[in-house]
Amino acid sequence: MKRVIFISLIVFLVSLKSAAQPTPIYPLGAINTLTPLFQWSVVPSATSYHLQVYAGPSVVIDQIVVENVYQTPTGVLSVNTQYYWRVASVSLSGTVWSGNMNFNISLLPDPPVLLLPADGALLCSSSILFDWTDVTGALSYRIQVSADSNFSYTVLDVSGLTNSGYTLTASIINYNTLYYWRVMAYYSGGNTNWSVKRRFIVGSVPAPPVYITCPVGIIHTLTPAFIWSPSPGIIAYRVMFSTSPAFSLMLYDTTVY
Repeated sequence: MKRVIFISLIVFLVSLKSAAQPTPIYPLGAINTLTPLFQWSVVPSATSYHLQVYAGPSVVIDQIVVENVYQTPTGVLSVNTQYYWRVASVSLSGTVWSGNMNFNISLLPDPPVLLLPADGALLCSSSILFDWTDVTGALSYRIQVSADSNFSYTVLDVSGLTNSGYTLTASIINYNTLYYWRVMAYYSGGNTNWSVKRRFIVGSVPAPPVYITCPVGIIHTLTPAFIWSPSPGIIAYRVMFSTSPAFSLMLYDTTVY
């Protein structure tokens, strides 16, 4: 009896799907950070990604990462340098590179630092002096004063100031009202961010004291009495004696409470 042996041949084909090309997202063009977070589109079939960053012919970053982002460490990139970068998706079917992208880092100068008036100052003057630090390379400055902390409206908005200071006539604002102020600088490449904001209040300027008893001419005592009328709201008085009408040579200067 003959035995018939059947051999079954099973043929199967494994098809590896080609990996897609990742799309660079950031950084592109002009940026203002030395530590950009590189980002690109997700490729579902990718097991990892290969990032390369060039400055001219030199490679400054060459990293294999498993996610679609890469955080640049400090001390790697420099300002005012043209960089080129590309990223590849790596899978079982191979490596597929994106096109080359470029970016340039141009950092913004720091905004001005506000000096005067001090934050929360209570001012009693017919004019207010605003002062702030110079910004290297600044061409002009802009100052805003508002009774709203968000500066949705302003009582003062002046641009084109070439000096780091401005004097405001207090008559354009209301007494005993809290105000906020801030400054920005303009330079050849644009403008800085706004400075931090400060607050101030302007109180009404009291009338000067009126003398009641005041030595005049030649007197015959070394301890004369000076008496003046009190002014409402005043907590202290300043008394000065000088041999000069301009008070350039001071003999006595004290505060009386």
